[in-house]
Amino acid sequence: MENISIYDVVIYVGILGLLLIIISFLTGMRIIKVNPKMRLHKKIGIAGFVAASIHGFVMLYFYLFS
Repeated sequence: MENISIYDVVIYVGILGLLLIIISFLTGMRIIKVNPKMRLHKKIGIAGFVAASIHGFVMLYFYLFS
């Protein structure tokens, strides 16, 4: 069985963050229609920003210190 490294996980977190930010943008611009009272795009945007930040910081760590 193949070992899964933190590097692989962070790559997937970065892809997930990108997709969440794109979905947040599209729901905020009302291209994808959702119930306006839900404020779904704000929650998705925050989750996408957190995922992208984790990806960025870990990749920066790998780039500078390994």
